[in-house]
Amino acid sequence: MKRVISILTNKIFLGLLGVIALSLVIWFGADFVKFGEDNDTLSTTARLFLMLSVLLIWLLAQLLVMWLSHRKNSSMLKEIEADQVDQDAVRAGEEVAALNQRFSEGMDILKRAKFDTGKGKVALYQLPWYIIIGPPGSGKTTALVNSGLEFPLADTHGKNALGGVGGSRNCDWWFTNEAVMIDTAGRFTTQDSHKTVDSSAWQGFLNLLKKHRPRRPINGALIAISVQDLLTQQPAQRSYNAKLIRERIDELQKSFGVRFPIYVMLTKCDLVAGFTEFFANLTQPERQQIWGTTFNIESTQQLNSLPSELDQLIGRLNDRVLWRVHNERDPAKRALIQAFPQQMENLKPLLVEFMSEAFAANRFSEQPLLRGVYFCSGTQEGTPIDRMMSAVSSNFGLSRDAMRNQSGSGKSFFINRLFRDVVFPEEELVGSNKKLETSLLWLRRGYFAVLTLVFVVLIGVWSVTLSRNNEYMAQVNQLIAQYQSEQSKLGQFDQDPVNTLPVLAPLYNASRVYNQEDHPWLSSVGLYDGSVDEAADALYLNALRKDFLPRFQYYLEQRLQSMNPTHPELIDTFRAYLMLADTEHLEPAVIRDWAQDQWQQRLPGEAGKQAELNEHLNVLLRKGFGSVQLNQAVVDSTRFKLKQIPAAQRLYSQIRSGNLGQEQLDIYSQIGGKSAAIFGYGQSSGALQMSALYSKPGFKSLDFSVKSPLLQQLERDRWIFGDEEVDDFTEADKEKLAQELKNLYLNDYSSQWQSLLNELHIAKFTDMTSATATLKQMADPVYSPLVAILRVTKENTALTPGWPQPTLLPGTSAATAGAAEAIIGKVVKPTSVDVAFRDINQLTTQSEQQPAAVNDVLAGIKELHGYLNNMAVSPNPNEAAFAAAKARYSTNSADPIRKLRILATNAPKPVSDWLNEMADHSWGVILQGTKAHLDTAWNQQVYSVYERTLGSRYPLRKVRAEATVDDFNQFLAPGGVEAAFVQANVKPFLDRNWRPKALDGQAVAFTDASLGQLRGADTLRAALYRAGDAPGYDFSMKPLSLDTSVGKFELQLGEQRFTYTHGPKLNKKASWRSGRDTNIRILFEDLNQTLHRETFTGVWAWYRLLDDASIRKVGNTTYRATFNKDGRKAQYQLSAASRISGLNLSLLRNYRCPQGL
Repeated sequence: MKRVISILTNKIFLGLLGVIALSLVIWFGADFVKFGEDNDTLSTTARLFLMLSVLLIWLLAQLLVMWLSHRKNSSMLKEIEADQVDQDAVRAGEEVAALNQRFSEGMDILKRAKFDTGKGKVALYQLPWYIIIGPPGSGKTTALVNSGLEFPLADTHGKNALGGVGGSRNCDWWFTNEAVMIDTAGRFTTQDSHKTVDSSAWQGFLNLLKKHRPRRPINGALIAISVQDLLTQQPAQRSYNAKLIRERIDELQKSFGVRFPIYVMLTKCDLVAGFTEFFANLTQPERQQIWGTTFNIESTQQLNSLPSELDQLIGRLNDRVLWRVHNERDPAKRALIQAFPQQMENLKPLLVEFMSEAFAANRFSEQPLLRGVYFCSGTQEGTPIDRMMSAVSSNFGLSRDAMRNQSGSGKSFFINRLFRDVVFPEEELVGSNKKLETSLLWLRRGYFAVLTLVFVVLIGVWSVTLSRNNEYMAQVNQLIAQYQSEQSKLGQFDQDPVNTLPVLAPLYNASRVYNQEDHPWLSSVGLYDGSVDEAADALYLNALRKDFLPRFQYYLEQRLQSMNPTHPELIDTFRAYLMLADTEHLEPAVIRDWAQDQWQQRLPGEAGKQAELNEHLNVLLRKGFGSVQLNQAVVDSTRFKLKQIPAAQRLYSQIRSGNLGQEQLDIYSQIGGKSAAIFGYGQSSGALQMSALYSKPGFKSLDFSVKSPLLQQLERDRWIFGDEEVDDFTEADKEKLAQELKNLYLNDYSSQWQSLLNELHIAKFTDMTSATATLKQMADPVYSPLVAILRVTKENTALTPGWPQPTLLPGTSAATAGAAEAIIGKVVKPTSVDVAFRDINQLTTQSEQQPAAVNDVLAGIKELHGYLNNMAVSPNPNEAAFAAAKARYSTNSADPIRKLRILATNAPKPVSDWLNEMADHSWGVILQGTKAHLDTAWNQQVYSVYERTLGSRYPLRKVRAEATVDDFNQFLAPGGVEAAFVQANVKPFLDRNWRPKALDGQAVAFTDASLGQLRGADTLRAALYRAGDAPGYDFSMKPLSLDTSVGKFELQLGEQRFTYTHGPKLNKKASWRSGRDTNIRILFEDLNQTLHRETFTGVWAWYRLLDDASIRKVGNTTYRATFNKDGRKAQYQLSAASRISGLNLSLLRNYRCPQGL
């Protein structure tokens, strides 16, 4: 029965039961789970495969456990074997070598050995391990040898194969079927032979145990105390040994981190007088009994109960002594038997004292778990100790007879069952390493938590996916309904493929609901329904062919009909159109690329629609177009167009529409610097964008030979024309075609680069600072954008290597240079691009004899930069610009601007244009500074005087306050403030007609209003200052009419009087002088002699009168004035001496001195 229970509880048997149970679940439970597109259950083969996989995994796990066990066993034994080597081998000599040899032989057996514990066979490290410590000679090894335990090596290597007899130098390892007994050397306990070495060896030994048995390094410790030592040692020595044992126990507990049971063995009890005689009659089973005391595991006061426990043991001896004496016939032995209980009584206080010192509780270390105290004897050797006779002899001075020496009977007393019935059954009593156990506990908790989480997640995923599956089914139905709704809205005559997007989108989405790529987990959990997916895909494909494809075909037809024969995309579009129906020549990439380009052109900024159209087309390309009927009229008309275009032109169109033609050469990144600001374009603009087709790498990548892929493609494209005779070229035709194609390309190459260069213009300088910054950058020999552009141009237009452009050396005639070029041209034939850009590329060509011509250009720009920079850094840049402008207007010297223009005349285009633009812009900022200076100076020197003296005074304004004649003369007289400033500062920049005078196509930006006021001031001076240095002028007066109710009219102008009484109308001379005629009066005398008069006084009295009268110009020099007083009127004709006259009041009234020019 015990055997059956052992088999049923064996872990391998239980594991097999688990494998069988899981296999049954797989076999019968697979009917309830469906997988794959067809929604099928697992096949028989699949189920058997899964079941075999489970079995194989379990077997591999068992093998892994066995391997790990063997590996751990081997590793531990290696270190045990290494530990046997004595470091002081000289002293050990041949004995150590022999022991190591025997131990190595034992290791080979132990690595493969399994120990029968009654609970099954286990590996070495899985046995309980016990350590035996005690002072040297305490009888540890003897007790083990005579313990009666089973040693697995005894049959082949003898009982002492792994242990020594007569003293252990390091430690002996005793391997039994029940446990591993580690018999430590006595010097480990006392550490008195060589403290450093002994201590290090002891710690190394502890580390070895802890390394290979981290959870429970040992299951218990046996402390061997020789009774001989207790009886013979002095109190101090006994106390010292007790403390040493406590230190070793504390070290064990601290190092291992566990609290283990401790069993104290009192060995060599046969050396107590009477022991051997007292127990001589015991049979072998009786000698295997336990003689000692085991403490209550629940008690914390084991030492307190020790005396009473010993009393009970001694009491049992007393109970037995009479019976033993009665049965013993030898008188000497009777005496020993009778005295034995007293001998033990004498031993009791020594033992209690020793145990108290060794196991007493203290606050500095953990209380040892003392399980019991046991008396034993391994062999009977030596002379017994009679403590009573020794005391009597000492007290009374008597001589003591020597006791008989024991010969060594070889019998063991009270050992065997101590191990089997007390020590080994309590192997689980030891605690565990708290830190390690805590870590393992949290690891187990984490493991179970993860398992719980995985279980919950799996249940949740299953529930969610089931719900999602229902949602997807509903979603498919909803999308189909949406498709039907959108389908009804799509007009029959709506041929735009873009308008099919709302119709196709629901079906596309429906086909993706159960798509395995989007939802792979559906099939993983057995919820995938392939029939729904296939139905949705079929409906979507049918809609593509019925709704999208016809409109896409119609779009192609419309494009073909709208293209003229020279359109570069004509042949590619036609090729894509024919491929819709020609599966033999179908190339999906051709149609896909064409469509992508079309959507990008037609739907810019609508990436979503582009992506949808591309995806629909991709599905059609994968699934097939089905049966497509092309429009034969469109096919015929397109073929007719293509046949009108020469083959070379068609091939060149294909090159331009190819990948190389679409790729852009970013020249801006090659020029870098501030070229965008200098040339006035944004980085995102296409000013410096060039197709990579027209780059030198692009040129080199093209093959214009007869065997080129392009001409071979021409052969393959003959099917497009539907006529075998089209493009049926001979080899000579192909060579001519290749040359025509190359010429087309090179001509376009030159045109592209020339257009790029012509589009570049120097940005207008905004001020002196931007001008100097731009010119400094342009003049830099290393970072000049001008040089960079020329360099990039040369890199891409000097296509023929070995064809240098000849440079005219000093003294070399043009004829000689031309002859040299002709000779070189025969050796290395340049392309038309090389020739077209020869002059431009020659600017950056240099030789050892002559530097590059562009250096002269940079020097001219640098000189212009210095010219402007001197103005910019002067105290008043605008004044410096004014001086420079005035000098340029007055002289024709070769200033840096003129020098740069001279350089421009000798430079090729567009470099000449750039130089002229730099010169123009530089002259522009100088004129800009000039204007700013004139405005400032005018405001400070002229306008401020005007505003202070004349601006708001009479006669320039019809106000009461009048300007003095001196102020008027100071400002407006010839040589006055206004006239002097204009003559000195403004006149150099004006022509005779008061218009800005242009120099190099530019002039100072005077405003028309300011020039009109300057002209008005000059006219006003001519009108008022003709007679002298003060305002005044001459004129004549002639009466024209007088009211009939008035008998006489009189006008008094200073000393001059003019009277009219309805008589002859005579013309009389008159004059007005500002400082003289300050009193003016008019008088009307009625017929009844009533007088009506009015008087005007002041230096401007004459103008006061004219303002009061009504005066208007009636001729070039004549004015009609009507004087009025109290309703009486007199009308006169005033005639000026010249066309420009002070009588023209508008000259005064219209003058407004401008704040700026």
